[in-house]
Amino acid sequence: MPTRPQPWDSLAGVHLVREAGGMATDVYGDRWHVDSEGLVVSNGNAHDRLLETIQDGIGLEV
Repeated sequence: MPTRPQPWDSLAGVHLVREAGGMATDVYGDRWHVDSEGLVVSNGNAHDRLLETIQDGIGLEV
C-alpha cells in the first residue's frame, strides 16, 4: 500500500531548489507548503509547461 510522503521527506530539497533560484509549487501552481497536494519542482524556466503537463496527465481542471 503506497504511503503519503512525510513533510521531512521534501523540506530540505524544496529549500535547496528555492535557494538556487528554482520553483516548488503544488499541483495547482500555488507555493508549496508541507500540507500541499503534490509537489512540482523545476529550475523555474519551464515550470509553467511542466505544471501544465502534470495537470493534463492527472486530469486536473484548473
